[in-house]
Amino acid sequence: MRRIWWFSLFVLVLSACPPTIDTGDGGDGPLVIGPEGGIFIRPGIGIEVPRGAVDSETTLIVTIVDSDIPEVPERTRVSFGYRISPQTLKLKQQITLHLPWLDERVPKGVDPGSFDMRRRTSTEAYAQLSGARTNTDPVKEVQANTDKLGLFWVTSPTQANVARLELDPTEATMRVGDTKPFTAQVIDPSGQPLDVPVSFTVAPPRVGVMDGGVFIALDPGSATITASAANQTATATVHVQGTTVGPSTFVHENPFPTGNDLHGGVVAPGGLGTVFVGGNATVLARTSAGAWSRLFSSPGVTLKAAGGTTIDDAVAVGTVGTSGVLVQLKGASASPAAMVFDPRQISDLDALAFDGTFGMAVGEGNDVMLYKNGTWVHEANPSFEKLLAIIGDGAGGFVVVGNLGSLYRYDPALGVWNSLYQTRLSVLLTAAALVDPATPQAWAIGGQQLWHFQAGAWTAMPLPLTPKLDEVTALGLFDGRVVITGRTGTAGTILMHDPSGQAVDGGAAVPWTSYATRRRMIPRGVFGGGASSGVGWVVGDLGLVEEWTNGSFTELSKGFLGDVFDLVAVGSDVILTENECLDDACLAQEGHVMHLGASGGGLEPLGPQAFGGALYGIVAKAPNDVVVATSTGLSHWDGTTWTRLGVTSLMGPIYDLAVCGARFYGAGKGGAWYQGTWPNLAYGGSLVQQSSDLHALFCRDESELWVAGDGMMASRTGTDPWNPKTSQSVRPGPWRAVWSPGPGEGFAFGDSNYGVYWDTAQLNALQQLGGLSVDVVEGLWGSSIDNLYAVGLTNPPVKGGFALRFDGLNWTPVDPGSQRRVTVIHGSSATNIWLGTEGGGVLKAVAP
Repeated sequence: MRRIWWFSLFVLVLSACPPTIDTGDGGDGPLVIGPEGGIFIRPGIGIEVPRGAVDSETTLIVTIVDSDIPEVPERTRVSFGYRISPQTLKLKQQITLHLPWLDERVPKGVDPGSFDMRRRTSTEAYAQLSGARTNTDPVKEVQANTDKLGLFWVTSPTQANVARLELDPTEATMRVGDTKPFTAQVIDPSGQPLDVPVSFTVAPPRVGVMDGGVFIALDPGSATITASAANQTATATVHVQGTTVGPSTFVHENPFPTGNDLHGGVVAPGGLGTVFVGGNATVLARTSAGAWSRLFSSPGVTLKAAGGTTIDDAVAVGTVGTSGVLVQLKGASASPAAMVFDPRQISDLDALAFDGTFGMAVGEGNDVMLYKNGTWVHEANPSFEKLLAIIGDGAGGFVVVGNLGSLYRYDPALGVWNSLYQTRLSVLLTAAALVDPATPQAWAIGGQQLWHFQAGAWTAMPLPLTPKLDEVTALGLFDGRVVITGRTGTAGTILMHDPSGQAVDGGAAVPWTSYATRRRMIPRGVFGGGASSGVGWVVGDLGLVEEWTNGSFTELSKGFLGDVFDLVAVGSDVILTENECLDDACLAQEGHVMHLGASGGGLEPLGPQAFGGALYGIVAKAPNDVVVATSTGLSHWDGTTWTRLGVTSLMGPIYDLAVCGARFYGAGKGGAWYQGTWPNLAYGGSLVQQSSDLHALFCRDESELWVAGDGMMASRTGTDPWNPKTSQSVRPGPWRAVWSPGPGEGFAFGDSNYGVYWDTAQLNALQQLGGLSVDVVEGLWGSSIDNLYAVGLTNPPVKGGFALRFDGLNWTPVDPGSQRRVTVIHGSSATNIWLGTEGGGVLKAVAP
């Protein structure tokens, strides 16, 4: 036991202590302690006894043992055991014990500072002594205090003292079925590697498993590998990309031909037909037989004018954010090409003259765009005014008019602009059109007057007092008439002026006539086949298309104009709730349940509906088995009749409904959630404060339900209590959508620039999805984790509806087909996916 050297070193350590030292004649023999105390050295043990610990001389016996010593959980014994008798002795003061450890018994990498001393008595199994301290110089020993006698020994942690754990690589991208080794290295405090066991976990386990140190990718998504050794952990992130092919664009089903705002167009002289352009970079073509086709679409872009003769040379211009944009369609065999300009050069392009050979696009900025030698190039703007209109002479010359009435002619031979007349006005013009480039005439609107330029001067006449235009939106010429459009209150108005004084509708001469468009459909553009052509078009908000033929207007657009609140794809049908405003402030709403129907004529009401007021969540088991949430409860459609259903303890509107087998759920106003059996519900409780709401439900299967709302994301398995998903580092958001890819996993997004993902173990923030500046995510839906879609509204400078697709690895923007806020998404397969929007847009995915 290396007794002699240990004795001498121990004496040196205690030499500054009380002078009474008993070594027991070389280290052996009983200990006799008295009231004066002292230091007692025996084989492998040192005992410090303070004065007054005992009243009279007492004999202690020290016995060294190496068996029958209790095991301490998660610790290992690194010394002999020392039994000190008699155990019945009552000490009046604590004594201090000094016990050495055996190096060969210490686990590799364990820091001696983590050692402690244990005591066993008749009433204690392995009590930890107080005041334990480890000494390594000059003696390796542990000292501790005790007020009782018994069996004493030193213990160490069973695991190494790990300074850090390193996992390599820290990130990897894989595909389903791939394998990849990960190396875990354990480092001790001195920086040396340790040979200690490492364990692995994966969250979520759906994505993959660790086999030893090898990761096996099982399913798309992102997973966190956590390596653990002793008290240290290290993590790595694995991204598993999926292979599901999903839609990348959506097209309008109602209204038709589009629900996007239209701003202009052109009646092309060649085979292109009539072209309409507008929001979401919509480019539509209509043949003389009345057939519609979509030529182009792109999120965030607003097109305002078009030109060309065929699909191969067609061009559209407009704006994206604060920049002007020019799009060349290039026909069916090539992808369209877009030119986006520096805002200091061109911030907007509003007007275009292009005949396939010569062209110019004008608007606002220091430059205009000129089509020269088969290429669009920059040309200097002749004025600081915003250019409102342009006309070409068919030989490369153009005339433009600015918003202060200035007219300029472009000379293609010299490449210069010439001011035609000193024509500047003191009134700001908002819309204009030009006639005959040889001896220019112009019409314009400004200061509630119609201005006419001819013979080198402007003259003006007042607009009609009834109907009075609160806003003028466009001016154009067709059928020998001046056509002015605008807004009267919240309604659209078309004014027509006949300069010749001829009657518009027959009978006596009427210089002004007016037409009203449907509610919310404000006209934005006027174009035709020429100033004297009998064909003309007025286009505007929500896809308004008014055709002028035979002296009257016919609206070709159709469909409801309310906002889609919820929809469900079921079989080959889509069923939705939409709410239309009954007043200008939209304080009162009237809801309708719509569906595709079998007539092929677009969306139509689902049966005779007796309920009134706004409508909310909708869910269906089949086209003839539908439940909708009304302001007073639920209504059930059985294929023939709507039947009103009460909801036990209804707390307010139910914003979302979900059915999972025999289970039926709802969530809504005041944080209330509801449960029942189809088609009935009863109040189940409130998950958030009554001033907050729950907005979304998702049931992955009958066993697991997810809910999201204001500051709340939670899941529930079976009848277990709700389990909120929280994190100290992630602030809860006003969530509007929730979706679960697998057991214990959930996504939530809402009115915030980030979302969250609960990976079965922790809450992870998801920011800058697809590089978009997101204002609000309104809906989530996926056929699988690698075909997941998020929809909503973006922030400026490019504000509009958006859709993002997640392939298990990346969020990528796709074309939602809508410029407006996308309010809801649902599908019944990987390609049968539907969107609903503000303004009544209902869009179906285009199968890839």
